[in-house]
Amino acid sequence: VSNVAPTLSVVGNQAVSEGSLLSLPNVGTFTDPGFDNPLNPLAEKSETFTFTIDWGDGTADSAGAATVDALGSPGVLTAGSFDGSHTYADDGLYTVTVTVLDDDGGQDVRTFSVTVSNVAPTLSVVGNQAVNAITVTR
Repeated sequence: VSNVAPTLSVVGNQAVSEGSLLSLPNVGTFTDPGFDNPLNPLAEKSETFTFTIDWGDGTADSAGAATVDALGSPGVLTAGSFDGSHTYADDGLYTVTVTVLDDDGGQDVRTFSVTVSNVAPTLSVVGNQAVNAITVTR
């Protein structure tokens, strides 16, 4: 029996202001024909999935274990999801690359774009000041 890679879907394109948290529940959802089989005499007993998110800005990828939302069975796909969040330091257009992997080496990769808008700097000034005049005599 050959492994079939999971099928990944990701969120649509996003927009956020620089310095603000981009929080994406279910940034990736996936299905896979593999399913838990505790009676499997020759192989694994359960299916597990991991994910990576490359945010496109040179920072470290986000990675972790994906959640299995619905257990599969013969003829019924296993379904899962994972969340992601990131803060962009500067404005620009970024391509986010999302990967889901099953425990048998199958993977699927999808991308979406994030448009990060510039935020104007803020300026704080001190309040009015008073000084005493100095008189100089010659």
